[in-house]
Amino acid sequence: MKNLKAIKNFKTYVGMRNVKTALAVAISVIVAEIFHLQSPFFVATGALISMETTVKKGINAGIARVLGTIMGGLIGIITVLIAPSNIFSLFLGTVLLITLLNILKWQDSISIACVVFCVIMITMTNENIVLYAFQRTVDTIVGIVISIIINYLISPPSDYKFAKNKDEDEIEAFIMRIPEKIDIKE
Repeated sequence: MKNLKAIKNFKTYVGMRNVKTALAVAISVIVAEIFHLQSPFFVATGALISMETTVKKGINAGIARVLGTIMGGLIGIITVLIAPSNIFSLFLGTVLLITLLNILKWQDSISIACVVFCVIMITMTNENIVLYAFQRTVDTIVGIVISIIINYLISPPSDYKFAKNKDEDEIEAFIMRIPEKIDIKE
C-alpha cells in the first residue's frame, strides 16, 4: 500500500510533459552530435523552451521562437558590426530588440530573441559574425523542431483531453482519422 502511494506521488511530480521535455533535450543533444552541429547547448535550449501543454501550443510557440531566434540573430549581427563587445551596445540592442518585437506583437519571441542576441554579443570571437549567428540560429531551430515532433508523436496532451470526455463512437472516429493527421496511407 505504501508503494502505491509513493508511485502516485511520483506521478504527481513527474508527468508526461516532464518526460517529453527531458526526452526532447536528450534527443536534441544526440542529433547535434550526429550531425556535428556547432552548439549542442543551443539545440537542447531550443527543445527545452518549446515544449508546451498541447501540440497546437507547441507549434505556435515553436513558430514564435523561430521568429525570435532569427530576429535576435539579425539584431546581434548588426550590433556586433557596429560596436562589438560593448556593454552599452548590449544594453541598447536589448532595448531595441524588445521594442521591435513588442511593435510586431511577437511577445512570445522576446525571451529567445534576447538569449540569442546576448549570446552573440557576449561570446562573439573573431569568427565570421554572419556564420556564427547563422549557426546559433540553426542550432536553436533544430531543438525547437525536435520538441514539436516529440510533443506531437508521444502522448499528445490535446488528444488525451479529447478522449477523456468522449464516448466510444467518438473516440473510434477520432482514432480512424489519425492516419490522415500524420499522412499515413493505408
